[in-house]
Amino acid sequence: MAGADRISELHDSILTRILSYLTTKEAVRTRCLSKRWRNVWASVPVLDFDSADFWSYHIPSSTSEQLKCQDKFVEIIDAVLASRQVQQVDRFRLAWKYQVRNYPRHGHPLRRWIPYVVQQLPRVLSLYLEPLYDRLEIPDLTFTCSSLEEMKLQVDCSWLGSPHPPLVALPHLRKLYLGRFYISTDFMDKLLLGCPSLEELELHACCLFISQISCGNLKSLVINGCYPTTEIEVSIPSLQYLKVTVMSSDLLRKQDIFSKTCHL
Repeated sequence: MAGADRISELHDSILTRILSYLTTKEAVRTRCLSKRWRNVWASVPVLDFDSADFWSYHIPSSTSEQLKCQDKFVEIIDAVLASRQVQQVDRFRLAWKYQVRNYPRHGHPLRRWIPYVVQQLPRVLSLYLEPLYDRLEIPDLTFTCSSLEEMKLQVDCSWLGSPHPPLVALPHLRKLYLGRFYISTDFMDKLLLGCPSLEELELHACCLFISQISCGNLKSLVINGCYPTTEIEVSIPSLQYLKVTVMSSDLLRKQDIFSKTCHL
């Protein structure tokens, strides 16, 4: 029949697969297409939130209008998570730049979002954040999500500090990216012991308070633009790829850079 809506006739599993390639904001908009589409978005196993979708570059960040944009962003994430109830999350991505509002350390919205996401046993977790001040801590639950296979954490502000979870238990984690953290010996030891399946590790612009990286399963190690405080011994028998770009601990000496890439 001419003009037939064949897409809407597809099974929900196919429709949710199609919507998984959209951002969550775009997926939610499909509810307006027809009654058939009203609740399909709520079953999409991918949640992708980006503050850039709500930010206007033409309005100064200090204005009340930008505060309203940020509050709207938080409200939408809260509403989406509440609407999904116990629907499984396969991938969760949050890119939150230009956080013009200063949240209390223990009152940041991330502290209510992460527990929900962890309960849904995601495979992939990606957090890119730009808090106003150094009052944001990655919730400890992030480091005990047993279903995770890939994780990317980056907090762009002045040095965030070293994560200090009491426990790291990520048995299925294969890929890990950490950006702009202080990496202490205690945290690195917990990380490598708590991630027995880890194959790829990338540290980006981190301050490294460690003297050794020792791991039996790691195949790829990238240390990109980091600031080591001492020499680091790498003891990784299974390593196949190594890339190192380090900068002087004296942040003013930008020219003091060492770069090395090896295929082993």
